[in-house]
Amino acid sequence: NREVPLSPQQFSLFRLNNRRYLRMSGPDASAFLQGMMTNDISNLTEDFDRTSLFTCFLNSKGRIIADCQIIKFYSTDKELNFIIDCDEEVHEQLARHLKRHALRRKLEIEVLDPLETVIFNSPTLNFNDEIDGKTAGEFFIDSGRAPESEGENPRIVDRIAYYDPRTSQLGSRLITEFGNLDLSPGVPFSDDDTLYHFYRYVYGIPEGVKETKTMLPFGVNMDILNGISLEKGCYVGQELTARTFYTGVVRRRAMGFFIDDQVHDEMSLQGKYDVIDREFSDDVGGLTIRNSAGKKVGQVIANRFNMGMAQIALDKVTVEGGKITDEFSIEGKRCALMYPRRILKRSKARTSQEN
Repeated sequence: NREVPLSPQQFSLFRLNNRRYLRMSGPDASAFLQGMMTNDISNLTEDFDRTSLFTCFLNSKGRIIADCQIIKFYSTDKELNFIIDCDEEVHEQLARHLKRHALRRKLEIEVLDPLETVIFNSPTLNFNDEIDGKTAGEFFIDSGRAPESEGENPRIVDRIAYYDPRTSQLGSRLITEFGNLDLSPGVPFSDDDTLYHFYRYVYGIPEGVKETKTMLPFGVNMDILNGISLEKGCYVGQELTARTFYTGVVRRRAMGFFIDDQVHDEMSLQGKYDVIDREFSDDVGGLTIRNSAGKKVGQVIANRFNMGMAQIALDKVTVEGGKITDEFSIEGKRCALMYPRRILKRSKARTSQEN
């Protein structure tokens, strides 16, 4: 661990309000998940920075049912458990999907009661860095275990902390039962998760039912967000995903957008959170994004205030030096697209711009 100084500008701590959790356990749980999801369960290890992975569950046609984070942990009786972190709007459907495929497998799938989800986000700190002799996680959040509940229903989850496996830009997460969060004195805490979504849109990270459901994995950047293993065995919906990788062309990608005259690209947003217009109440989901010539380049998937996620045809935009050079609008309002510059560097799948 490295010793780091502490300043209020180094971190933000806030509640994420739209998550639900499933718990899976039993002798067949690991093998079952391996055959159901796009990522490789063997990537989960005992190391703190590898106890979570990003993945999605697909239907038989290769389209997304739910994007999730899988967390590996051991219960107090040393039994291996997996927590599935997903959008609250899809958790019941996902549970039914998994149970339908489980058949006679030796495993249990349980929908957990709502849990509190806390985001620890910092450009300079992580949970393992030391502050005044404690790790950052211990410094901000009381690390003492909560007492077991009385009766036949002991606590399943006390406190589980893990890195967001998609990108370090989204920080770390902690899940715990409501009423079990003890913050250290003076630690700022917010119920407003807008800043979390701001970062998602800047870096092109779709999430949840509104932004990923029924989409194809490559179209919502699962490949560049560490969400797909192309070396593992078969899983439900694999055929179309594999064909896209080996022989297909990715013609559309999810990109964040901001409706603002002063925003031009990712760099112009560095530290400028005041571009979030909380007075913007229009629902622009489904509307067309056009270039300066009035031609359609894509469609809005969903928005939050004046920012959101869109599906963009890559052959309709001009990219130079990792930046989009054209100008765009939604219903006459100027908007800027956040081009995920990592796409062409990290994705092995061909995009239409490479032809």
